[in-house]
Amino acid sequence: MAISAGNFTIVDNSKQVLQAEEAAIKAALTKIGIAAKRNIQAVVLDKGIYDTGDLYRTIDYEVNSAAQSVDVGSPQNYATFNELGTVKMAARPFVKPGVMDNVGEYKDILEDTLKNA
Repeated sequence: MAISAGNFTIVDNSKQVLQAEEAAIKAALTKIGIAAKRNIQAVVLDKGIYDTGDLYRTIDYEVNSAAQSVDVGSPQNYATFNELGTVKMAARPFVKPGVMDNVGEYKDILEDTLKNA
């Protein structure tokens, strides 16, 4: 939409700006998901939670654009048992440290991606 008044023309680019912002946020969330997956996999290796490799290979992320969030983890049932422990097995958390120990990295990714969009 453009409005002209004398020597001035005002153009409404708000729709394009919002689309660019949404794309930048999705790009940032994707980069954060990739980093979180890498960091969680590193914890799995560091803690020796690597028997068949299924847990390591199934760690992944999913971007939820509507909620502006990233879900990370593994669909393997025993992932929960490793993370939280059981009556017979001590907890061997890998998701929480993989995410929480790297919050600064995720914040930097978000800021850099949005700044450069």
